[in-house]
Amino acid sequence: MGMDDGRAAAAPPRAARIEIPGGALLGDLRSTPVTLAVVAGGIALLSVLLLLHAINKLLLGDGLFLAFDADPNLPSWIQTALFVVAGLGCWLLGWLRPELRLPLAVLGLFAFALSCEQMVQVHKEVESSLGDLAMNVVQPLLALGLIAIVWLAGRGLPRLSQALLWGAIASIAVAQGSSMVNAEFELPYAGLIFFQTLEEVGEMMTAILMIAAIAQPVLDAIAAKVLETRGAAAPAAAPAAR
Repeated sequence: MGMDDGRAAAAPPRAARIEIPGGALLGDLRSTPVTLAVVAGGIALLSVLLLLHAINKLLLGDGLFLAFDADPNLPSWIQTALFVVAGLGCWLLGWLRPELRLPLAVLGLFAFALSCEQMVQVHKEVESSLGDLAMNVVQPLLALGLIAIVWLAGRGLPRLSQALLWGAIASIAVAQGSSMVNAEFELPYAGLIFFQTLEEVGEMMTAILMIAAIAQPVLDAIAAKVLETRGAAAPAAAPAAR
């Protein structure tokens, strides 16, 4: 009895366990090095393009090649390439994850459509030809369809990927909202440039966040496919060794 009391007295007290509300969610949202690299690299690229845009406006006579608020030029070509990467990534992940194949195929198609739109500016022609119908009916229906696709695709992805995809939805909403402001209101030159630039920033962030959302799941799916292939090959090789 005395020995047990001595051990009890000598044992250090246990630290109290503190439960943080939402701790599991925060743990799920912890970024991987791949995701962090994509987001950081994308933001760095965007910052460089915005800096070149400012230099172009202030010092280079507002030429076309570096203008972030005009097409086609260097920023629009980079943006097109980012959407192509996002679309290919969605299709690759859909091929590796058959249960998500349909929503990811549609999401990849959306990315490719944005890459083509960036070069030919289809939405401006649609808005001018359809007028209020495009603004009040077509765009809201497309937005609802995109939200449904992201929800379906995100159900089988990690929480962080889901959050990044919803961030992409928010970014494209900012881009479309900026385009609507420019179309509906007579803005001074500074306001026009601001909302045109904000539109392009929103579109580029959409591509960056889509790539960040699928980068780690693609790598995980490839690793799982390799392990599955090796596991299937191992039993077949065992009888040959005998």
